[in-house]
Amino acid sequence: MNTSSNNDSAQEKFYPVSTGVFRVLPKSRPPFSLYMYDRHLGDFKPVSEPGKVIVSSEKERIYKACESGMVYISSKDLQACEPYLSTHLKIVLEDLADSLSAVELAPLILSSMETLIAPLFKESVKLNFERFNEAVPALIETLEQNPAILEHILGRLEREHSLTNKALATGFTGLAVCMLGRETKTDMQTLLHCAYALFLCDIGLCRLPDFVLGKEFSLTVDEQKRIKHHPILSLEILTATKAIPKPSLIAILEHHERLDGSGYPRGASGDSISWIGKLCGAVDSFVAMIMDRPGKRSMSRVNALKTLYRESSMYDPNIIYALEKVMLKD
Repeated sequence: MNTSSNNDSAQEKFYPVSTGVFRVLPKSRPPFSLYMYDRHLGDFKPVSEPGKVIVSSEKERIYKACESGMVYISSKDLQACEPYLSTHLKIVLEDLADSLSAVELAPLILSSMETLIAPLFKESVKLNFERFNEAVPALIETLEQNPAILEHILGRLEREHSLTNKALATGFTGLAVCMLGRETKTDMQTLLHCAYALFLCDIGLCRLPDFVLGKEFSLTVDEQKRIKHHPILSLEILTATKAIPKPSLIAILEHHERLDGSGYPRGASGDSISWIGKLCGAVDSFVAMIMDRPGKRSMSRVNALKTLYRESSMYDPNIIYALEKVMLKD
């Protein structure tokens, strides 16, 4: 629940700060204020000041007030809080999601997921997977309750190609297909399986040299073989976590398979490809087409969808139709 102020700004709203949120906010010269509601004034009164250290005695008092639900943060300060909240997505979703609007949650969620996904591609899956893994169920629960968040996230996705940007675009676009594009409701367990597969299907590419991934001209035969091996690398890397559901692992292996058998790595076809595998394949292809890459001009959404329809023997037409509903909603 959020509360509006009676002061000079009718647009200013205040959101309750839980003990969990207070823990992750900076206490040394925070760039925002915290507030308590003053019943005598009938308005919110600051209990901390921007740029001023919150000393131990004040910290204890504010913490106890948070336990009673008496501490708030202004809507004007949400952007200043974003760098601190973005590293604790699970806390944000559990403690703030009910208070914030879809418009306010979208940048927080996108920034948080970038913070969680980038180290998986740039550093180490083994060292960084746990934080990502604990946030995914909370993310899916929040999006399932308020799928409108996805509409605001899609408009914020980066078009410049990088492994992180593509993972974010594939993940959120695919979840939008599931939650906003399909006629039938996708159950929570399937959504969770889709999330792991969509966000992580290209994780095997992190083992390839940068000069191959960023090459502006045609790949050599050897380089093509290495690229086509990445679904297997993704499977190997993620199986080692012992945390990815089996349907997600299968879909990750299948995300470059095609209905007509022309895909890789196994040349699977038709119904031998799982539905999540078909989803990942269509969305991954669409996102690759609309992203800016070295030596390759991006397509518009419309032209990318036309390409998928022309190649209808390769992709599930129901998924393409659902993708069209999401991408061309306006």
